[in-house]
Amino acid sequence: MSVKKNLLFTAGILASSTLFGQQWSGTGPIYNNPLTSFVGIGTTTPNTTLTVSTGSSNQGIRTIQTGTTNASISLVNSSVGGGNWALFSGGSGTSLGAGNFSIFDWTLGLDRLFIQKATGYVGIGTIAPQTNFQVKGNSLFSSIATGSPVSAAYIRGNNGYSTALLPEYTWWNNDQTGLFHPASNVVGLTIGGTEAMRFSPLRFMGLGTTNPLFKAHINGDLFVTGTGGGMPGTVGSPGGATMYLGDTDTQPQWGIEYEDANITTGSIAGGLNFWRPAGSTGSGGNYVLFLKNDSKVGIHTNNPTADLTVNGNVLIGDPATVCIPNSNYKLFVETGILTEKVKVAIKCTANWSDYVFEENYRLQPLKEVEQFIITNNHLENIPSAEEVVTEGVDLGEMTSKLLGKIEELTLYLIEQDKKIEQLQGEILLLKKN
Repeated sequence: MSVKKNLLFTAGILASSTLFGQQWSGTGPIYNNPLTSFVGIGTTTPNTTLTVSTGSSNQGIRTIQTGTTNASISLVNSSVGGGNWALFSGGSGTSLGAGNFSIFDWTLGLDRLFIQKATGYVGIGTIAPQTNFQVKGNSLFSSIATGSPVSAAYIRGNNGYSTALLPEYTWWNNDQTGLFHPASNVVGLTIGGTEAMRFSPLRFMGLGTTNPLFKAHINGDLFVTGTGGGMPGTVGSPGGATMYLGDTDTQPQWGIEYEDANITTGSIAGGLNFWRPAGSTGSGGNYVLFLKNDSKVGIHTNNPTADLTVNGNVLIGDPATVCIPNSNYKLFVETGILTEKVKVAIKCTANWSDYVFEENYRLQPLKEVEQFIITNNHLENIPSAEEVVTEGVDLGEMTSKLLGKIEELTLYLIEQDKKIEQLQGEILLLKKN
C-alpha cells in the first residue's frame, strides 16, 4: 500500500471516529448505553428504550406533519398489523383546529379521544364535545378493571326520549331498572322494564299511573306503617303511623294516626284517631273523632262504649236555622223525633211524684189554687208557655209534675167524696126527722 493510500485510510478512520464519537459517545447529543441498549437524546442517562431530554421545562418534542400545522406521533405495532395509533396536536384530517388534541385510530379513521383547546372540553367518540366531558355511546362506572361488575352505574347513550324498557340511568346487569326520560320535563322510574313512578311537567307525582292529576296520585292501595312520635310541640300523636294535613308548609291543621291499644294514652282497644295539632286553627285537641278497633265511634273520647258515643252536645238539623237557647242540652233535633217508643229514666226516687201521698205533704186548698191560676194563668210548679218556648220541656221532670197534679186531683176527689158522703148522711137524717 502506498504512503498516499495509507494517509487517506488513516484520515477516513479518524473522520469516522470523530463522527461516531459525536453520535454515540457519552458526550455527544445522542448517547447509546452499550449495557442496556437504551438510547438517550440530550441525556447521558436514558432509563428506557428512548429517552428525550431538552434540559428545560418549556421545551419538548415537536413534530410537524408535512404540509400542515398539525403535529403527530405515530405508535405502530408492526408485528400485529393494524390497530396503529397516532397522537395529534391540531387535530386529524377530519378534526383540524389550532391547539386541539386527539388520540387517533388509524385503522378505523376515528378520533377516540378529543380535547378542545378553546373550551377544555373532552370528548370520547366525538370531535365536538358540548360540555366538560361528553361520551358518544354508553358509559359504565365500576370499581373493578376486569370482569363484569355486579351493580355498577350504567348510562345508556341515547339521543332521543327513552322508555321504561330502555332507561338512560341504570345499573350493569340490571339495565331495565333506573331513570328514563319519556318526554320534555317528564322523569320516570322503571323497575324491571315496567314503569313504577312518574313526575309530570306540573311536578305531580304518579304511582301506578302515567297521568298524575295531583301532587301525589296513587293508582292502587296505600299502606302506611310505623310508630309516630308526633311533631314537636303537638298535642296527641301518641301511637303509630301518622299523616298530617294542612294548608301551609309549616303548620299542619289535622293529624290522622293509628293508635295502638298498648300505649299509655288510656285507649281501651286502639283505633284511628283524628286530632288537631297544637298551633292549628282552634288551638288543637285530641280525639276529635276516634274509630275504635271494635267498630265503635267516639267523638271527643277514645273509649266509645256504644256504636256512637259523644262526649259533648249533639245537634241534628241545620245550624244556620236552629237556635239553641241553652247549651246544657246534650241533644237537639230540629223538626222533632219520630219513634215507636221513648223511655225516660229519672236519677232517683226523689225525682218522682210519690211524695204527694206522704202524710206530711200539704195539699194546697182549692181557693189558693184558684187564686194562683187567676194571677199566673198556669198551675203552680208547671212552666208557663213562655218558659216552654225558651227552655223547652224536660219529659221526665214534666211527667213527674203532671203525675203530681193527678195525684193531688185524686186527693181532692177523695176529700170531696168524703164531704159528699157526709152531706148525704146529713140529708138522710133531716128527711127522717
